[in-house]
Amino acid sequence: KHKETSLFNVLLFVPRDIKEVIVPKYIKYIDSYAFSGCSQLERVEFEPESSLELISTESFSKSSIKSIIIPKSVKKIKEKAFNSCNSLKSLQFMEDSQLERIEENFVSLALMKQIKIPNNAKMIKKNAFNYYTDSKTLEFLDDSEIATFEEFSFNHESIERIYLPPKLKEISDSIFDLYTLSEISISPQNKYFSLINDG
Repeated sequence: KHKETSLFNVLLFVPRDIKEVIVPKYIKYIDSYAFSGCSQLERVEFEPESSLELISTESFSKSSIKSIIIPKSVKKIKEKAFNSCNSLKSLQFMEDSQLERIEENFVSLALMKQIKIPNNAKMIKKNAFNYYTDSKTLEFLDDSEIATFEEFSFNHESIERIYLPPKLKEISDSIFDLYTLSEISISPQNKYFSLINDG
């Protein structure tokens, strides 16, 4: 299914009663549904110098995972990878993350307080962040490569603050339908958007 796949670099399946996992550094791919439905799973860690490149569709869906730090080597996370993860409080990306796109229904029903988008990501697909309960801030750094927010990228959120980074040039009107949104700030280096003060 994957290029350069062997029996030794794909994590296919784990026991459904597993609680903690340390993924070996030679694993390149986490297969679809590998952790799906693991109702006792709390934490997934990766060995230093991880080779992981792909987290497949619904790899962690409907699991009880509470925290994960995505290795910088990950280039693609497929849709619904963290769908219906009701206990997920911390999902972080390592510095210098190679992830270029946040896919549809990437994560939903999580309890995270803050969303930090990897600097290398260029696009956030529709419904990527779905039905959060506690997220307040959407954070980008000034060297972020993000250029596009598709429609309903942040659907049914509790986001209060959004910062638009310098290279963002395409954004769906639906992003402004967040009923809790109270503050929008724009990088002075952004050439595509500006705030108009009606007062």
